[in-house]
Amino acid sequence: RVQLPHPEILEASEIGHVLLVDDGKVKLTVVGKGEGYLDCRVDVEGKISNRKGVNTPDSVLDISPLTPKDRSDLEYMLKIGVDWVALSFVQRPEDIVEIHELIDKYLPDAAFKPAVMAKIEKPSCFIGDSLERIVELCEGIMVARGDLGVECAPEDVPLLQKQ
Repeated sequence: RVQLPHPEILEASEIGHVLLVDDGKVKLTVVGKGEGYLDCRVDVEGKISNRKGVNTPDSVLDISPLTPKDRSDLEYMLKIGVDWVALSFVQRPEDIVEIHELIDKYLPDAAFKPAVMAKIEKPSCFIGDSLERIVELCEGIMVARGDLGVECAPEDVPLLQKQ
């Protein structure tokens, strides 16, 4: 039994979805679901230690990529002045809209507005026209090939990057 501190993962996961723990070292498949829990089959076993990430390649999580600390850091960085702001874990265009709204909210009067870089590391960016919309909303794109390769087949990463 393993506890996840993110109920969003439980809510977004469906039977048949894959969960990857610790950059894919442990692979689980959801075989059952109930209120506040998932039953999973262990496909690739391994030891799980504290504070390891959980990747959800089959799910789009309805959460902001920005933590409260990220928001506080953004406010501080805008006060001292930065040229670029990079956003990790972008899943959908709404994530870029959110960072632009926060920049507008925290940017001091007459300060230089920084450009926004989206870090593409989730396969959900490639659903429908999401990638095109993300590209339209920001000034730069960074493809995190290693991170993307955890959630996608490694041979697919160059093709996705080319998009």
